[in-house]
Amino acid sequence: MDGPADAESPGRARRTERVHRLERLLILALVFIAVQSVLYFALWWLSPEHRKNLVIYVPLTFATFWFLFESCIFWLFLAGTKIPVHRQPRNGIAVDVFTTAAPGEPVEMFEQSVAALAAMEYPHETYLLDGSGNPELAALAERVGVNRIDCTGVGGAKAGKINHGLSLTQGEIVLVIDPDHVAEPDFLDRVLGHFDDPQVGFVQVVQAYYNQPASWVARAAAEQTYGFYGPILMGMNRFGGPLAIGANCTFRRAALHSIGGHAVHRV
Repeated sequence: MDGPADAESPGRARRTERVHRLERLLILALVFIAVQSVLYFALWWLSPEHRKNLVIYVPLTFATFWFLFESCIFWLFLAGTKIPVHRQPRNGIAVDVFTTAAPGEPVEMFEQSVAALAAMEYPHETYLLDGSGNPELAALAERVGVNRIDCTGVGGAKAGKINHGLSLTQGEIVLVIDPDHVAEPDFLDRVLGHFDDPQVGFVQVVQAYYNQPASWVARAAAEQTYGFYGPILMGMNRFGGPLAIGANCTFRRAALHSIGGHAVHRV
């Protein structure tokens, strides 16, 4: 997202816009080249001299072009990428922040993540939806100063805990964030302004790997997710198909209520 409007000078805003325009032109050029390459490959692949053994040729053709079809969908979303404009949030929005705990999850992880949630700058209430039965987590919640909701025995895994939390809270906006995610202090300030549009039911943000310098594998995993959480999700949003991942997603409570809360997986 762009920086806050009230903190960005007109000159900087114009420079940012030029950069975005150049990036978009580059993406469109690359997509055009990619599509032309697929068409060239298709003409070569489908030429009669390559159809010698149909038993092998037909399934290989299906598998190959299914992969290319998926690539074209990916490129379509890339071509539709539109960076959302930051909206400064109004004061006084009632925000509930949910994170869940399950049996066996390490307390050390919560010491960092729950403290980060409590430290977010926009006024909010943080709730630990605790189904772990671990007294150390209860003590941590009290020490950090967050609310603990006992979810011991609540069915439906993470979704069940969230629905239970929704039944006991009232905030207009609900952030659901996984316990292994460490929120930045300005997380809510970057998200809440978008809810000024009454048509917005949720805002999904990118995940950034804080351990990516640890190894090549960690860096590669991070880059793989950036492609999805960045241009792909922004492209889907532009084409009217926004996607809520569930982790680090902020919801309008009324939108959740309208669909009966989170869907609970039942075995």
